[in-house]
Amino acid sequence: MRKETIISVFVASPEDVRDDTQCLVDVIDELNLTWSKNLGIRLELVRWETHAIPGVGSDSQDVINRTIGNDYDIFKGILWARIGKPTSSAISGTVEEFQRAYERSKVDPKQCKIMFYFRDSPLPPSLVDPAQLAEVNKFKQQLKDLGVLFTSYQELDHFSSLLRERREHRDTSNTVRHVNCLQN
Repeated sequence: MRKETIISVFVASPEDVRDDTQCLVDVIDELNLTWSKNLGIRLELVRWETHAIPGVGSDSQDVINRTIGNDYDIFKGILWARIGKPTSSAISGTVEEFQRAYERSKVDPKQCKIMFYFRDSPLPPSLVDPAQLAEVNKFKQQLKDLGVLFTSYQELDHFSSLLRERREHRDTSNTVRHVNCLQN
């Protein structure tokens, strides 16, 4: 019987990075096919689109938060030119989801690994919402002030390469130890 450690990856992102999120889905699927059997590790992607259950709350983000909870090991945030839709407690769902992960990480950095990505490629002027873009830049500065190291990328191929090549997928030892402790 084969044992497998599951590392749960929660992705937070607004609508303008749907293609980027799909890129993450594709890379995780590829990584699971190529190394999960040999290493006994499988990445499980958690997204509000696939894991949230319809319900009633103070707002839709409250329903998402209660449905998904804190049951993930890695938080991946992705932003480009839109911060997203406001919630009752944050400028956007993505920001609120980051804040929840950040609070967990402050209590115990091994509990939730945070990785944030910013797409930094041109956007047609007709698609730019200056207020949304200003909020993205403000949030990026807030991340810097909190000591969060993030990565920027130009295009989807670059993002895909980052996801495949970066140490975050090869060095999962801290997360695996954490997940194994949870399973025992």
